[in-house]
Amino acid sequence: SSKKPFYVSTDEKDPAFLGELRAAGCILFEDLGLDLEKEIRAYYAKLGNPQWQSLHPKALEFAMESTIVKTSKNSYTMGCSSFYYETMSFRNLMGLAPVKLYRATQGEFVDVDPNAPPRTVECLEKSVS
Repeated sequence: SSKKPFYVSTDEKDPAFLGELRAAGCILFEDLGLDLEKEIRAYYAKLGNPQWQSLHPKALEFAMESTIVKTSKNSYTMGCSSFYYETMSFRNLMGLAPVKLYRATQGEFVDVDPNAPPRTVECLEKSVS
């Protein structure tokens, strides 16, 4: 059977690491084939004002990625951030599976109580230590 694609949202820039993700079947934002700058230019040209642009491609990319991560069947993270907590809250409200948190000290993904206040969640169990 073939592997299901796995979307990875990352700010990683190392081409070797990104190559490893792709080789493992992961899909990155760049792989979606979207040219957001071109889309934004076309949108404003259609409005009749191509010089004035209030949409920024990186802001649109973030909005698209956050929607993918927040609404996917499952979500996993390597670290805690404001985006992690926002995603946890959204998924909890929508009745979606909680985010799985990777604890490097244990080398596994674990469930995190979606109702736990952020300060009680052991972010990565200080896994970078």
